[in-house]
Amino acid sequence: MPSSLAHYAMSFAVLYPVTGARRAGVLALLGLLPDVDALLGVHRSPLHSLVVWLVLLALGVWWRGSSLGRLVIMASLLSLIHIFADVFTGPAPLFWPFSYRAYSVAFDLFVSVRGSGGILSLNGVRFGVHAGVESFVAKPGELIKGPLVDATGVIVAMAVALFVAVGFVSARVKQGRW
Repeated sequence: MPSSLAHYAMSFAVLYPVTGARRAGVLALLGLLPDVDALLGVHRSPLHSLVVWLVLLALGVWWRGSSLGRLVIMASLLSLIHIFADVFTGPAPLFWPFSYRAYSVAFDLFVSVRGSGGILSLNGVRFGVHAGVESFVAKPGELIKGPLVDATGVIVAMAVALFVAVGFVSARVKQGRW
């Protein structure tokens, strides 16, 4: 699973253009909500269900005129992004409580000198993608551990920091304050 740092950085990148750096820095914590279940000794349980966050999103839309409604909408959208990132690195019970089956998505790139298949061929060398969806019945209370910080998280955070820095410098140049 992406590290907490990667999830935070992705949430920040989504929020920054809309809210600015200060608010995005605080609100990006909402993107970590699906991992709160790890504090209870389980992980990728009901908080990694699309059903849960879509119901909350619907409630947020219903209450959209209030600050709470807008906060619920933001938390739901960031949590859906979180779950989307997680299914590429491990299983998540996407349809809980209707199903205890957990799903993950895998992509493998391949290069082949012989054989057929592939989406691109250059001088007899074939390039392609194998894609698949895996599922299994999740065991209640199963803990799927993940790091707070890993190499992917650091790379994503550095890319987001670069994005913010370029935006900051660009704004200063446009204002003639650089």
